[in-house]
Amino acid sequence: MILIVKKTPVQLICFLLTYLCASLGYAQKGTQITITKEQMNQINQITKPAKSTVDAILEKDKTGTYERYRKDMQALGEVKNMEQRNALTQKILSNYQSFFAGVWKEAAIDEKSYQAKIREIFPANMREVIRFENYLGFSMDSPPSSTPPAPPPPPADKCIDVCSIAKGSINGSSVLITGGGGSYGNCFARANAWAAAAAYGEISSELRNNIAVPGTFDNDGRRLAVSLTYDMKIEATAFAVLGSSVASASVSNGWTRKSMMIFAPIIFGVHRLEQTTVQESFIVDKSAIANYNVSAGSTVLTMVISGSWGSAEATNIRWTVCETK
Repeated sequence: MILIVKKTPVQLICFLLTYLCASLGYAQKGTQITITKEQMNQINQITKPAKSTVDAILEKDKTGTYERYRKDMQALGEVKNMEQRNALTQKILSNYQSFFAGVWKEAAIDEKSYQAKIREIFPANMREVIRFENYLGFSMDSPPSSTPPAPPPPPADKCIDVCSIAKGSINGSSVLITGGGGSYGNCFARANAWAAAAAYGEISSELRNNIAVPGTFDNDGRRLAVSLTYDMKIEATAFAVLGSSVASASVSNGWTRKSMMIFAPIIFGVHRLEQTTVQESFIVDKSAIANYNVSAGSTVLTMVISGSWGSAEATNIRWTVCETK
């Protein structure tokens, strides 16, 4: 999906930040990781001196490397195929790593000082999950979730294979040059989003359990024991050229959520990939079963000339819901 809006640079930045504030919000909704407009502005203000130092060095580059990097970033923004974008991302990260490492060394940035200031922006319980990367880029993982209670005996009187009745949907929105896509089936959910230049985009793919009470189960005093296993993969990349960029990816099942956020504030790129098998077992009231669905989503935001992309998927899903006392 591509939507083009004509605005001046100042109007554009204000428009994007307003949209971001309404759409992301760092408030910890369950264990979803996002970032607010205010926090992003605070980070930009903190890193402004470091960025000015780095920009001055880049402006003096006589090798043409920085100009080639900007052209490669422009080309990356025009790629819509996820496999091609992933391959070009890895090529850029490899080709320019030594160049930007040299620039960063010459800039002599006091990283520890900046990292401490950035941590102070976030709530105390979230500071410990910040993982700093090169060039003050960082990522944040979901905080550990509490261990769900084990389903008590006796065994359920009636069990449903959810994958045989599940229904899917895809939702998304975009501002300026951005896009993405999602897919779902029996039994998986995938989503990816990308953004180039100054843009915002989000996409989500949801696999709903489609259980009706009454209907699938009788509306009685029994509760429902949910058993859910799937292979999860979340990946995100953020590049900064003349502006910062953010990418996030998450997979949720209604009980727990695994998410990551990647932020590139100054130069070059940050990339993260997480893969694991998720196993959940929990009990809910019949009236609440509609809240427990599998969804995969990605959100991206880029400022001025930058780029980011993210992808999330839950595959090989094994999903049963059984009545229990």
